[in-house]
Amino acid sequence: MKILYLIGNGFDLNLNLKTKFVHFLKYYCRLKKSDTTLVNNIEKDILLWSDLEISLGEFTYKINSSEDFINIYNNLQESLSVYLSNLDAKFDFNNFNSEKFFKDLAFPNKNLLPSDIEKFKLFQNRWNYNEVIIDIITFNYTKTIEKITGYSNEKLDISKRMNDSNYASIFLNEIVHVHGTTDRSFVLGVNDISQIKNKKFRKNIDIREILIKYEAIQSHKSQLFESCKQKVENADLICFFGLSFGKTDRNYWELVGEQLKRGCNIIIFGINEDKTSPLRPNSVKLEKEAINKFFLQTKLNKKDQEKYKSNVIGAVNTKMFDLIDKI
Repeated sequence: MKILYLIGNGFDLNLNLKTKFVHFLKYYCRLKKSDTTLVNNIEKDILLWSDLEISLGEFTYKINSSEDFINIYNNLQESLSVYLSNLDAKFDFNNFNSEKFFKDLAFPNKNLLPSDIEKFKLFQNRWNYNEVIIDIITFNYTKTIEKITGYSNEKLDISKRMNDSNYASIFLNEIVHVHGTTDRSFVLGVNDISQIKNKKFRKNIDIREILIKYEAIQSHKSQLFESCKQKVENADLICFFGLSFGKTDRNYWELVGEQLKRGCNIIIFGINEDKTSPLRPNSVKLEKEAINKFFLQTKLNKKDQEKYKSNVIGAVNTKMFDLIDKI
């Protein structure tokens, strides 16, 4: 059996790290070396810039010179790298429950509600449990997952890290940073040329290779997207955690959506930041919204969306990856 996790910024936020773009932008606007043109635009409406990558594509419309934009981009990217590197360096993995993390990876169903567990059992009938291979595609630049797991580019036998494993062998195969890390292949940008508002820049190869994610990855001579594509296409179960299904990563949502046609199953673990209402009806609404938001970013038509919704489980505000019980 192959389980694939796609993990977003909600994971780091769940560890109490200030990794939202808004957190960074407040820091950036205070830096003396920040680009003043960009800072002025951010300060006009910082909430609008909370989706930094989309806003960056929109911002191109206000810049005439490609050289000026590249300088602004490089300044912003370098500052973001430094900001996240500092958070990463201060992250103390000893404060977090690594055994629970391994259990959550191996048994995501244990974090579901009883009704969803029954639905999950229907999925299980098609899977072979002799060996479980887990891969993680993270959209984060930080290395918090590596620190919690002790992963260092070699397959981990995580069944040895759990006291009550029922499986013969469970392996954490690979952790892939699809956008790079703070010190390597750092990618910040949009999904495609339609998200670059300055039409003149859409034809500029230098801008395309920094601002369009797929082309940026290719410019690093990396097979990253192809590697991730293979993992998605081979997975029996795909679990999302802490992702907002933003437009700038639409390539991945479309790719995952197509896997439903071959019988792949999906769990969407969501985090509701407004926890003022713990009532179940509120959670049901949020789960439906999460599923609909995912489908909206795929290429599946309405008929297929209805057909494959039974293969998707939404789970909001569960104990999944709730690792702070040691603090």
